[in-house]
Amino acid sequence: MKIIGRIWRGLGYLEGYGDHPGVGMFWIFCFMGAAAGASNKTITTPTGHFIGAAVGFLLMALFMGSILCWGAHDRAKEYDEGLERRRKALL
Repeated sequence: MKIIGRIWRGLGYLEGYGDHPGVGMFWIFCFMGAAAGASNKTITTPTGHFIGAAVGFLLMALFMGSILCWGAHDRAKEYDEGLERRRKALL
């Protein structure tokens, strides 16, 4: 649960770090995957384009989401370590 909490905090705003810069790029990549899946020429039905878009979105979300979560965890971990160093320096 500590890992999930760090990822959640790392995706948001951290004092001294600001907002996570990768969140916007994550959404851009996901929608690019959806556009690539929707433009698939082998599926010609309208439902096929929707399925292609959904699969493209989900594949990009899986791939880029894992990278985003890794970065968010590292970001929150560095933030926690910095807080601990500052706390120890004050004692």
